[in-house]
Formats: sequence, C-alpha cells, structure tokens
Amino acid sequence: MMPATNQEEIGSLIERIEYFLTRDPNIVRKLCDEALSKRFQSVVPKDKVLIYRYTGLYYLEADNYETAKTWLFKALELSSYFNLSSIKSKIYVDLGVIHRQIGQSQEALDFYSKALEDCSNQTLPSLYVNIGMLYTKLSQLIIARSFLTRAVEMLNEQKRTNSFVYWKANLSLCGLEIKENPDKPNLEKVKLIRKRCIEIGFFRIVADAYYQEAVCYGKQGLFKKSLEISKEGLAFSKEHNLTRHFNRLYRINKNFDWLEEINSFSAKPEALTLLNSKLFDKDGEIRTQLSELKLINAQINPHFVFNCLSSISGLVANDSKDLAIDGIQNLSKLLRAGLLHSKQKLVTVQNELELIQSYIELELMRIPDLFIWEIQIETEVDLTTIKIPPFVLQPIIENSIKHGFKNSKDNRIILSISEELDFLIFKVNDNGSGLSNNVNEEHLSFGLESISNKIKLLCLNPYGEEPLTINNIIKEDIVVGVETQIKIQKSYD
Repeated sequence: MMPATNQEEIGSLIERIEYFLTRDPNIVRKLCDEALSKRFQSVVPKDKVLIYRYTGLYYLEADNYETAKTWLFKALELSSYFNLSSIKSKIYVDLGVIHRQIGQSQEALDFYSKALEDCSNQTLPSLYVNIGMLYTKLSQLIIARSFLTRAVEMLNEQKRTNSFVYWKANLSLCGLEIKENPDKPNLEKVKLIRKRCIEIGFFRIVADAYYQEAVCYGKQGLFKKSLEISKEGLAFSKEHNLTRHFNRLYRINKNFDWLEEINSFSAKPEALTLLNSKLFDKDGEIRTQLSELKLINAQINPHFVFNCLSSISGLVANDSKDLAIDGIQNLSKLLRAGLLHSKQKLVTVQNELELIQSYIELELMRIPDLFIWEIQIETEVDLTTIKIPPFVLQPIIENSIKHGFKNSKDNRIILSISEELDFLIFKVNDNGSGLSNNVNEEHLSFGLESISNKIKLLCLNPYGEEPLTINNIIKEDIVVGVETQIKIQKSYD
C-alpha cells in the first residue's frame, strides 16, 4: 500500500509544526521527519519549502548551524525556483539570524538586505526586529530603537499584538533600554513579558527573558541573583528542549568571566549603508526615523542669511561693489551647497571644505578681522574621494565664532584634518573663553548632539565609539580655548 501523501495530511502536519515552533523544538523535529518521510509528489511546492525551512529552524534552535544552513538553502533554492517570494524573504531572514548568532555581522547584513527585496508588509516586522537586534549588538542604539519601535507600530497596525514577533520586539526593546541605562535597568518589563509569554506558549521568548535578566544581574555584580535566575531559566529550557537557550544560560551558571569580554561584533560601514539605502526605499516611516530630519539635517541659519544680505546692502550703499559681488557669490555658493547637501547622505571632504570656506568668508565680510582662520591637512588625506556626512563642521565653527570669542581681536580658529587607521580625525581649535564661561550650553548641546547622531545614523562609528568630543584646552591650569574633535569612519560610497 502506498503511504498516505494527500494534501490534507501534509497541511495538518504543517499546522502542528507551526504550533510547536515556539514551544518545543523536539516535537518540531519529529513532525518534520514525519513530513519528510511522506512522498512529496502530490505536495504543493509551498508546503515542501515550509517543511525544509522548519527543519532548518529546528537545527538552528539545536545550535547545529551548519545543518540548519543546509536545510534553509534547500528551501531557498526551491522557493526561488517556484518564485515563492514571501517565503524566500523569510528564509533570508533565518539565514541572517544564524550569522548574527555566530557573530558574523557582515553575512547577517547581506542576508537581511536580500530579504528586503521580496519582503511583504507581513514579513517586515520580523525583519525589523532582527535588524534592530543586530544594530543593538553593533552599539548603534539610535538605529536599533528606530527599527524595534517601527516593528511594534506595524504589528499594532496589523492587529498582531498576540503574535510571537510582537513579544520578541518588546523584549528586544527592553534589552535596548537596559543597554542604554545599565545603572538603572527596568527589569519589571522583562518579568511581565516572561509571565505573559508563559501563558500564551511562546517559550523561546520566555527563555530569552530569563537570559536577559540573568545577564543584567551579572553585569551589575549581583551574581547570586543572576545564578538564581539562570537556574530557573535552565530548568525551563530543559523542560521545553530549548537547546540554544539552555547553552547560553549554562554559560552564566558556570561562570561570569565572559560577561567582561570586549564586544568584537562589528561590520563594514558600506554594508550598513547599503542596507539603510534599501530600507529608505522600502518604508517611508523608517526613512523618517533614520533621517531624523528635524534634528540632524543642519540648515543654514536664516538669521545669518538676513544679516549677510544686510551687510551686502551696506557694501552697495558705500559703493564697495567688488566686496558686495564677492559677498553675493559666497552667499550663493553657501545656499546652493546647503540645498545639495540636504539631499545627500555623504559628500566629499572637499565639498564640505568649500562650504566652510564660503561660510567663513561671509562671517568675515560681516565683521572684518573678527578672527584669523587656518586649516591644516595631512598630505595623505584624499579630499576628493573620501566622503563624510554633510554639515558636520560648519555648526562647530559657528559655535566657536558665536560663543567662544569675547575679545574683539587676536581670535583664532584652526581646523586640522588627519588620518588614523580607517578614521578621519577633524579637530576645531579656538582660543576662546572655554566651555565654562561664555557658552550657550543649550545651543552647544543641540549642535553637538545633531552632529553625533548624524554620524551614528550613517553607521560611520561602527565600533560603538562616541564620534564627537569637546574639551577645554588648558595650559598651566588656565583655560585658553576649546578643542572639538570628530572621528568618522572613512567612506568611499
């Protein structure tokens, strides 16, 4: 007698597999084996792809990543052949998760980028959660929050607040908040998520919550509490055959040395930029969140423009036509550059310096001899091919002019540009009164935060470093000026 292979039986198996995916991987494996033992001739391609994919997910949970990839690539090949775009996108996400789990961020980014090409609105939230988790590991917390909050928003819009991915997104946001505020972590949210997910059967999220809580206590030095939570998590993971979660919790239970490891998780900025570019095209809300236009796209101050026009009018009235023409040309260059820069994520260093030159000449046209300007560039720096975010230097120089100088003469601003491995280092030094006296703190803080966020959003600080620092210059215990430093990953995109 031929084994039963009718579509109804396979469909029933798939429904049972999907039920146990979040509950017990071992049952998933048994059901997948049962499905694979059936003859596939009468099975529709979609169901065959799903069975291959779910088999791969079992091996992912079992920490057997190579076997997981084998099954997922089988599913990918079949989904490509039959043009099953939505499932293919999910498989790319699964492959990205594997590479994220084993610390291969570059490969994870590549798979997430491919997932975007065929991603539906139904699949996007899951992809956003995984991208958010990746950016969290890369210490790009602003971007991580954008993706995780967008995932929650979409799931609310889709009325999927009882879905697995909804609770995964919320737990990931808890992890992000803990990373942002390690001294005052809010673990009550984690505990509430754990309790709710036990009720609805999302056991993988429950185990993740145990892990997150145990890690948090460990990093606070509360080792006894961390061991207590990890033991609860170990028992839960063992009961539900969650091998990967058991192994992670076991590491905590065994010792805490690994908690102090330096995070070497990194990625090339060009891969991050490519992913962001695709996301800009895919989702208008993400585009708005990532751009944060109201915060970080610096604009030419309209008061400055009005003052320049007033100065130019004064030059015309005094019959200083040549100076007036120079002023008009510089203002035109500045406004044109500002318009072009506002539409670009990156500009060449040369472009940025031309904007700065026009800006400074206009300032000196308004108030001649206000300051002496000097630029120092290492000969190795390629100004025409290396690219940086626009408007990262002008606000700093503007701050030096407006808030640094209290004397009417002998004021000086020096901009230096140098290289350090894969970074460009910009330093703006002035001999003003320093940070503690004649500085509008609110204005300065906003300008610095804008520049810093812009660099972070474009992933040009991939090692999690703070890209911008500002300090008083002190000689013989006297403040003699301010040095602002910007450190940006070199980009050629």
